[in-house]
Order: sequence, then structure tokens, then C-alpha cells
Amino acid sequence: MRLLVVLYLSFSVSLFGQSKLKLSDALREATANNPTLKSEKINVPIAESEIQKAKLYQNPIFNLQYLQLMPSSMYYDKTHRALNAVNSQDWFQLTKKFQVFGQRTNKIELARLNATVVKTDLEETKREVLYAVSLKWIDAWRAKAYQRIAEKAADYLDEYLKESFDSTKGKSIMKAEEVLRFQILDDQYDLEKNRAIQNYYIVEEELKLLIGSANDIEIDLHDTLETVKIIQSLDSLLAYALENRQDLKSLKIQKEYSIRNERLQKSLAIPAPEAGFVWNPQNTIPYAGVFYTQTLPFFDRNQKEVQKAKLNTQMSDQLIDNIQNKLKSEVKVAFQTYQQNKEMAEKFKHNLNDSERLLQMVRASYLKNTFSNVDLWEAEQTWIQTYTVYY
Repeated sequence: MRLLVVLYLSFSVSLFGQSKLKLSDALREATANNPTLKSEKINVPIAESEIQKAKLYQNPIFNLQYLQLMPSSMYYDKTHRALNAVNSQDWFQLTKKFQVFGQRTNKIELARLNATVVKTDLEETKREVLYAVSLKWIDAWRAKAYQRIAEKAADYLDEYLKESFDSTKGKSIMKAEEVLRFQILDDQYDLEKNRAIQNYYIVEEELKLLIGSANDIEIDLHDTLETVKIIQSLDSLLAYALENRQDLKSLKIQKEYSIRNERLQKSLAIPAPEAGFVWNPQNTIPYAGVFYTQTLPFFDRNQKEVQKAKLNTQMSDQLIDNIQNKLKSEVKVAFQTYQQNKEMAEKFKHNLNDSERLLQMVRASYLKNTFSNVDLWEAEQTWIQTYTVYY
């Protein structure tokens, strides 16, 4: 089933806007209106804004200090006021932190990779949403098909009961116990028809929620997977899946992210210096100088974050191996199941006409009040079971 859905997502080209909802219509509408996808899409511009943030240079730092000589001091010049430059010292400092050893470059690359990860995760979320929509559409297709079967079965039996009624005699041509028997079956068919209608309504509402539609929908029963271009070679299908599956793509990009993060954490192990200029008038005597501060990495060399980044890279490798093995198994099983079910459906298709012809023959025999080797009750049951199994 997963194989069919993935292939339909890849190759469906039906046009949207028709009165009945095709699978391709449902997928297209879900892409535009699914609530989960709408909320996830907001993460993309948020991640892209982090790229602009990483590109920004760090702001310069301005430091101002003012020292006033106390009047009680023997050095206080009483011929000048308290705030006069003779009795005070000023400190004007302008510095800036510098990112060294590629720290800024690594931050920019990491932010870009993070944005790519977010976009790939969005595509994976989209794949999961469309997969859920596809399965729900198929459920709705089945429910609609069974509703048609149940309605047809109920109408068939109603029609037969009318045909078996002899208006001249005012009673059925069948025996009383046969009439009662078919009336019970007719009630069962009516009940089954009502259940089918209710089930289709429930599935339809669930599908509307997934595709984000407030309008009533009707499944197109003529839309089948027979119109989809299916890759016939298992090797080609595996190669296609390994190249295009978004969950695998996401893990590979996350591995690149981990590698880049490891480089960043190693560069952050080198402390960033802060340097600048100082203007320092002291009691009207001007001084100028430079400022430089440097953390000495004797103890903290960012060991924890570096080790964590290495472990994340190793974990990404393991996850990639796991998902590749899982993907290969899924595709093989799905492809073989699809091929077997397709062959069985083709072989079973002729049974539809056989069951229809058998039912008509037995009904004709009963209406003519002639002997039949097949009981009409059995023929009715065979007809509905054959259609149900086929669909």
C-alpha cells in the first residue's frame, strides 16, 4: 500500500477542479490547505532569518568611566569646582569582540544547513501528510464503492420482490416461507446500505479535515491506480526511493549539519579576543592607549560541545543505515504485494460477470417457477461477496 501511495505522489498528473474528487485533487488541495503543513511552513522563514543573524558582525562595546576626586583629599584643588577636569578622571573605551578561526563562517554555514534541514523536514512532513491523505482517500473510495454495492443489492432485491408479486392473484408466486426469507434478506440489505452511507460520511469528513476543505466532496470512483505509471523494475524502484525519499534526505542533511556543527564547536574552543582603543584624561593630563582582553583556555576548551557534536555525527550515520535498510525492506514487500494483488485482481475480474450472470439466471428460474440447482439466496450472497472482495 505504501508503494502505491508513494508512486501516486510522484507521478499523478490529474487536473484539479473537477466535480468529483480524484486522488490527485485531494493531494493538491492538502498541499495547499492542510493545517499541519500550514503551521510547519512558518518554520522556513524563521530558519532563514537565522542565516541573516549569523551574518551580522558583533556590535562594538563602548565603556565610560568617570572618577571624581573627593573634596577631603589633600590633592583636591579647591580653586576649581568639583566637576572640573582638574579634580576628575575620565575613561572612554571603544572595543569590539573578534570572531577568529572561521567562527563567523562556520555559524553562517551552520545556519544555512539548518534552514535546509527545516525545508527537508517540511518535505518529509508533507510526504507523511499526503500519505495519510492518500490512505484516507482510498478508505473513502472503498466506502463509496461498498455503498454503491449495498445500494445496488438492496435495489436488486426490491426489484425482484416486486417482479415476483402476481397482481392478478394478489400474492407472490413464491411460497410464504420464501417470501419471508427474502424480506429478511431485504431488510438486512437495507440496513447494510444505511451503514455504508454512514461509514462513507464519516470517512468523507475525516478526509475533508486532512485536506483542509470546508466544502462537501464526492469521491471519483473512476479514478484508479491503473492510470498511474508504475515502475516495473524492483531495482529501479529501489534506486528511485533511495534518491527521493525525504526522510532519508533529511537524515543525510542532518549528518552534514552535525559535521559542520563539529567544526564550529572546535573553532569556538578558541576564545574570541576583545580589542579597542582607550582615551583617558587624568586631571587634565591626556592619556591614550589600546585595550585587549583574551580568555585563557586552561580549563574550559568547549570539550563538552565538541564531544556532543562528534556523537551526533556518529548517530546520524547509524540512523542513515537504519532508514536505508528499512526503506529497502518496505519497497520490496510493497512491490511484491502490489504485483501479486494486481495479478489476483485481473484474474478475479471475470468473476464479477459470472456472479452477475448467475444471479440473473437463478432469478429468471424463480420467476418462471422452474427448478434451479442454485438457491436464489445463495446467488444473492455470492453476488455481493464477489463484488466486495473484488473492490
